[in-house]
Amino acid sequence: RTQDGARGLGSKCSHRQDTPGDRPGSVLAMANRQYTCTADQPGGGLDPHQAVLAGLRTGGLRGARVGVPRHFYYQGLPADELAVMERAFGELRDLGAAVVDPADVDTAEDLRRYYFEVMLREFKPGLNTFLKSTPEGPWPHSLPEVIAFNDAHPEATLVFGQILLLAAEATPGDLKEEAYRFARARDLRLAGELGLDTTLSRHGLDALVLMGSHGAELGAKAGYPSVTVPAGYTRAGQPVGLTFVGRAFSEALLLELAYDYEQATHHRRSPLLG
Repeated sequence: RTQDGARGLGSKCSHRQDTPGDRPGSVLAMANRQYTCTADQPGGGLDPHQAVLAGLRTGGLRGARVGVPRHFYYQGLPADELAVMERAFGELRDLGAAVVDPADVDTAEDLRRYYFEVMLREFKPGLNTFLKSTPEGPWPHSLPEVIAFNDAHPEATLVFGQILLLAAEATPGDLKEEAYRFARARDLRLAGELGLDTTLSRHGLDALVLMGSHGAELGAKAGYPSVTVPAGYTRAGQPVGLTFVGRAFSEALLLELAYDYEQATHHRRSPLLG
Protein backbone atom coordinates (compact mmCIF):
# COMPACT_ATOMS: atom_id res chain seq x y z
CA ARG A 1 0.00 0.00 0.00
CA THR A 2 1.45 3.34 -1.04
CA GLN A 3 -1.34 5.73 -0.19
CA ASP A 4 -3.97 6.12 2.51
CA GLY A 5 -6.85 6.21 0.05
CA ALA A 6 -5.52 4.01 -2.72
CA ARG A 7 -4.60 0.35 -2.96
CA GLY A 8 -1.87 -0.83 -5.25
CA LEU A 9 1.72 -0.98 -6.38
CA GLY A 10 4.05 1.97 -6.03
CA SER A 11 7.63 3.13 -5.89
CA LYS A 12 9.76 4.10 -2.90
CA CYS A 13 9.80 7.81 -3.68
CA SER A 14 7.24 8.70 -1.01
CA HIS A 15 5.48 5.98 0.91
CA ARG A 16 2.34 8.03 1.55
CA GLN A 17 1.92 10.15 -1.53
CA ASP A 18 3.78 8.69 -4.48
CA THR A 19 1.38 7.84 -7.27
CA PRO A 20 1.56 4.10 -8.08
CA GLY A 21 3.74 3.51 -11.12
CA ASP A 22 2.55 0.14 -12.39
CA ARG A 23 2.22 0.38 -16.19
CA PRO A 24 0.66 -2.68 -17.80
CA GLY A 25 -0.54 -2.63 -21.37
CA SER A 26 -4.27 -2.43 -20.67
CA VAL A 27 -6.85 -1.51 -18.05
CA LEU A 28 -7.77 -5.19 -17.72
CA ALA A 29 -4.18 -6.06 -16.84
CA MET A 30 -4.10 -3.18 -14.37
CA ALA A 31 -7.27 -4.40 -12.67
CA ASN A 32 -5.89 -7.91 -12.30
CA ARG A 33 -2.61 -6.68 -10.82
CA GLN A 34 -4.04 -3.86 -8.70
CA TYR A 35 -6.56 -5.93 -6.80
CA THR A 36 -4.28 -8.79 -5.93
CA CYS A 37 -1.74 -6.54 -4.16
CA THR A 38 -3.30 -5.84 -0.80
CA ALA A 39 -6.38 -6.19 1.35
CA ASP A 40 -5.64 -3.85 4.26
CA GLN A 41 -8.01 -1.00 3.37
CA PRO A 42 -11.79 -0.57 3.44
CA GLY A 43 -13.05 -2.58 0.52
CA GLY A 44 -9.78 -4.49 0.33
CA GLY A 45 -9.61 -8.20 -0.33
CA LEU A 46 -12.04 -7.85 -3.21
CA ASP A 47 -12.17 -10.83 -5.50
CA PRO A 48 -10.94 -9.23 -8.73
CA HIS A 49 -13.02 -11.53 -10.89
CA GLN A 50 -16.26 -10.79 -9.02
CA ALA A 51 -16.08 -7.24 -7.66
CA VAL A 52 -13.81 -5.46 -10.12
CA LEU A 53 -13.61 -7.26 -13.43
CA ALA A 54 -17.40 -7.38 -13.61
CA GLY A 55 -17.32 -3.59 -13.81
CA LEU A 56 -14.98 -3.57 -16.78
CA ARG A 57 -17.59 -3.25 -19.47
CA THR A 58 -18.38 -1.06 -22.40
CA GLY A 59 -20.87 1.63 -21.50
CA GLY A 60 -19.20 2.47 -18.21
CA LEU A 61 -18.95 6.14 -19.15
CA ARG A 62 -22.62 6.45 -20.02
CA GLY A 63 -24.17 8.74 -17.40
CA ALA A 64 -20.86 9.42 -15.66
CA ARG A 65 -19.86 12.96 -14.76
CA VAL A 66 -16.24 14.05 -15.17
CA GLY A 67 -14.76 17.48 -14.61
CA VAL A 68 -11.99 19.45 -16.32
CA PRO A 69 -9.97 21.58 -13.87
CA ARG A 70 -9.03 24.22 -16.46
CA HIS A 71 -7.54 26.75 -14.08
CA PHE A 72 -3.90 26.01 -13.38
CA TYR A 73 -3.82 22.40 -14.60
CA TYR A 74 -4.54 23.20 -18.24
CA GLN A 75 -2.85 26.57 -18.42
CA GLY A 76 0.38 26.79 -20.39
CA LEU A 77 0.14 23.33 -21.93
CA PRO A 78 1.69 22.89 -25.39
CA ALA A 79 -0.94 23.56 -28.06
CA ASP A 80 -0.47 20.20 -29.79
CA GLU A 81 -0.94 18.28 -26.53
CA LEU A 82 -3.92 20.39 -25.53
CA ALA A 83 -5.50 19.62 -28.90
CA VAL A 84 -5.29 15.90 -28.10
CA MET A 85 -7.03 16.54 -24.78
CA GLU A 86 -9.80 18.58 -26.39
CA ARG A 87 -10.45 15.68 -28.73
CA ALA A 88 -10.49 13.33 -25.75
CA PHE A 89 -13.15 15.46 -24.06
CA GLY A 90 -15.26 15.11 -27.19
CA GLU A 91 -14.78 11.35 -27.13
CA LEU A 92 -15.91 11.25 -23.49
CA ARG A 93 -19.08 13.12 -24.47
CA ASP A 94 -19.66 10.78 -27.41
CA LEU A 95 -19.46 7.87 -24.97
CA GLY A 96 -22.25 9.35 -22.86
CA ALA A 97 -20.33 11.16 -20.15
CA ALA A 98 -21.23 14.63 -18.98
CA VAL A 99 -18.06 16.73 -19.15
CA VAL A 100 -18.23 19.63 -16.70
CA ASP A 101 -15.84 22.27 -18.02
CA PRO A 102 -14.51 24.02 -16.05
CA ALA A 103 -14.47 22.22 -12.70
CA ASP A 104 -11.62 24.06 -11.03
CA VAL A 105 -9.79 23.08 -7.84
CA ASP A 106 -9.63 25.98 -5.39
CA THR A 107 -6.39 24.82 -3.77
CA ALA A 108 -4.41 24.01 -6.94
CA GLU A 109 -1.87 26.80 -6.61
CA ASP A 110 -1.29 26.17 -2.91
CA LEU A 111 -0.64 22.49 -3.60
CA ARG A 112 2.03 23.32 -6.16
CA ARG A 113 3.61 25.85 -3.80
CA TYR A 114 4.22 23.09 -1.23
CA TYR A 115 4.99 20.45 -3.88
CA PHE A 116 8.10 18.78 -2.43
CA GLU A 117 7.96 19.26 1.34
CA VAL A 118 6.46 15.91 2.31
CA MET A 119 8.05 13.95 -0.52
CA LEU A 120 11.58 15.08 0.34
CA ARG A 121 11.13 14.16 4.00
CA GLU A 122 9.75 10.71 3.17
CA PHE A 123 12.20 9.99 0.38
CA LYS A 124 15.29 9.86 2.60
CA PRO A 125 14.17 7.23 5.15
CA GLY A 126 12.23 5.32 2.50
CA LEU A 127 15.15 5.02 0.12
CA ASN A 128 17.61 4.19 2.91
CA THR A 129 15.36 1.40 4.16
CA PHE A 130 14.97 0.00 0.66
CA LEU A 131 18.68 0.16 -0.19
CA LYS A 132 19.68 -1.48 3.09
CA SER A 133 17.46 -4.43 2.18
CA THR A 134 19.30 -5.10 -1.09
CA PRO A 135 22.03 -7.75 -1.28
CA GLU A 136 25.67 -6.85 -0.86
CA GLY A 137 27.23 -5.65 -4.08
CA PRO A 138 28.98 -2.80 -5.88
CA TRP A 139 25.99 -0.48 -5.70
CA PRO A 140 24.89 2.18 -3.22
CA HIS A 141 23.20 1.07 -0.01
CA SER A 142 22.19 4.50 1.29
CA LEU A 143 21.24 7.93 0.00
CA PRO A 144 24.70 9.40 0.80
CA GLU A 145 26.28 6.58 -1.20
CA VAL A 146 23.94 7.33 -4.13
CA ILE A 147 25.01 10.97 -4.04
CA ALA A 148 28.69 10.00 -3.84
CA PHE A 149 28.28 7.56 -6.74
CA ASN A 150 26.69 10.27 -8.87
CA ASP A 151 29.49 12.70 -8.03
CA ALA A 152 32.02 10.08 -9.09
CA HIS A 153 30.28 9.45 -12.43
CA PRO A 154 28.89 12.88 -13.41
CA GLU A 155 28.80 12.35 -17.18
CA ALA A 156 26.58 9.29 -16.84
CA THR A 157 24.48 10.19 -13.80
CA LEU A 158 24.24 13.96 -13.44
CA VAL A 159 22.62 14.92 -16.72
CA PHE A 160 19.79 16.50 -14.72
CA GLY A 161 21.76 17.20 -11.56
CA GLN A 162 20.86 15.91 -8.11
CA ILE A 163 19.42 18.95 -6.36
CA LEU A 164 16.49 16.96 -4.99
CA LEU A 165 18.72 14.20 -3.68
CA LEU A 166 20.84 16.75 -1.83
CA ALA A 167 17.72 18.45 -0.48
CA ALA A 168 16.36 15.11 0.75
CA GLU A 169 19.65 14.24 2.43
CA ALA A 170 19.57 17.61 4.24
CA THR A 171 16.27 16.71 5.96
CA PRO A 172 16.36 15.10 9.43
CA GLY A 173 14.95 11.83 8.14
CA ASP A 174 12.66 11.60 11.16
CA LEU A 175 8.99 11.36 10.23
CA LYS A 176 8.05 12.25 13.80
CA GLU A 177 9.36 15.81 13.49
CA GLU A 178 6.81 18.60 13.81
CA ALA A 179 7.63 20.13 10.42
CA TYR A 180 6.85 16.85 8.66
CA ARG A 181 3.60 16.25 10.53
CA PHE A 182 2.44 19.79 9.80
CA ALA A 183 3.30 19.52 6.08
CA ARG A 184 1.59 16.14 5.85
CA ALA A 185 -1.61 17.40 7.49
CA ARG A 186 -1.62 20.47 5.24
CA ASP A 187 -1.25 18.32 2.11
CA LEU A 188 -4.12 16.05 3.13
CA ARG A 189 -6.40 19.01 3.76
CA LEU A 190 -5.49 21.01 0.64
CA ALA A 191 -5.60 18.03 -1.74
CA GLY A 192 -8.36 16.00 -0.13
CA GLU A 193 -10.98 17.86 1.89
CA LEU A 194 -10.53 21.30 0.31
CA GLY A 195 -9.35 20.02 -3.07
CA LEU A 196 -10.73 16.87 -4.65
CA ASP A 197 -13.56 16.25 -2.19
CA THR A 198 -14.85 19.81 -2.49
CA THR A 199 -14.56 19.96 -6.28
CA LEU A 200 -16.15 16.58 -6.90
CA SER A 201 -19.03 17.31 -4.52
CA ARG A 202 -19.61 20.84 -5.79
CA HIS A 203 -20.21 19.60 -9.34
CA GLY A 204 -21.56 16.12 -8.56
CA LEU A 205 -18.62 14.46 -10.30
CA ASP A 206 -17.35 10.91 -10.44
CA ALA A 207 -13.82 11.99 -11.37
CA LEU A 208 -11.62 14.77 -12.66
CA VAL A 209 -9.72 14.34 -15.92
CA LEU A 210 -6.14 15.58 -16.28
CA MET A 211 -3.49 15.38 -18.97
CA GLY A 212 -1.00 12.65 -18.12
CA SER A 213 0.98 13.53 -15.01
CA HIS A 214 -0.01 17.20 -15.03
CA GLY A 215 -1.68 17.64 -11.66
CA ALA A 216 -0.40 14.30 -10.34
CA GLU A 217 0.04 15.96 -6.94
CA LEU A 218 -3.75 16.21 -6.57
CA GLY A 219 -4.37 12.50 -6.10
CA ALA A 220 -0.93 11.78 -4.69
CA LYS A 221 -1.06 14.29 -1.85
CA ALA A 222 -4.64 13.35 -0.97
CA GLY A 223 -3.75 9.66 -1.16
CA TYR A 224 -6.53 9.09 -3.69
CA PRO A 225 -6.34 6.74 -6.71
CA SER A 226 -5.84 7.67 -10.34
CA VAL A 227 -5.53 5.77 -13.61
CA THR A 228 -4.10 6.93 -16.94
CA VAL A 229 -4.98 5.61 -20.39
CA PRO A 230 -3.74 6.67 -23.85
CA ALA A 231 -5.63 9.64 -25.28
CA GLY A 232 -3.77 9.87 -28.57
CA TYR A 233 -0.67 11.37 -30.11
CA THR A 234 0.49 14.76 -31.27
CA ARG A 235 1.48 15.30 -34.90
CA ALA A 236 5.08 14.75 -33.85
CA GLY A 237 4.18 11.36 -32.35
CA GLN A 238 4.28 12.42 -28.70
CA PRO A 239 1.91 10.21 -26.64
CA VAL A 240 -0.63 11.98 -24.46
CA GLY A 241 -2.43 10.34 -21.56
CA LEU A 242 -5.89 10.90 -20.11
CA THR A 243 -5.86 10.58 -16.31
CA PHE A 244 -8.96 9.93 -14.22
CA VAL A 245 -8.62 10.84 -10.53
CA GLY A 246 -11.39 10.25 -8.01
CA ARG A 247 -12.29 9.98 -4.36
CA ALA A 248 -10.64 7.71 -1.83
CA PHE A 249 -11.12 4.01 -2.58
CA SER A 250 -12.77 4.69 -5.96
CA GLU A 251 -10.45 2.38 -7.89
CA ALA A 252 -13.28 0.20 -9.20
CA LEU A 253 -15.13 3.20 -10.62
CA LEU A 254 -12.01 4.73 -12.17
CA LEU A 255 -11.08 1.44 -13.80
CA GLU A 256 -14.61 1.16 -15.19
CA LEU A 257 -14.41 4.64 -16.73
CA ALA A 258 -10.90 4.10 -18.07
CA TYR A 259 -11.79 0.70 -19.52
CA ASP A 260 -14.76 2.05 -21.45
CA TYR A 261 -12.67 4.88 -22.90
CA GLU A 262 -9.82 2.53 -23.77
CA GLN A 263 -12.08 0.00 -25.51
CA ALA A 264 -13.92 2.66 -27.49
CA THR A 265 -10.88 4.60 -28.71
CA HIS A 266 -8.01 2.09 -29.00
CA HIS A 267 -5.43 4.88 -28.95
CA ARG A 268 -2.58 2.76 -27.61
CA ARG A 269 0.22 1.84 -29.98
CA SER A 270 2.74 -0.81 -29.05
CA PRO A 271 6.16 0.80 -28.60
CA LEU A 272 8.82 0.15 -31.20
CA LEU A 273 11.81 -1.36 -29.44
CA GLY A 274 15.31 -2.02 -30.62
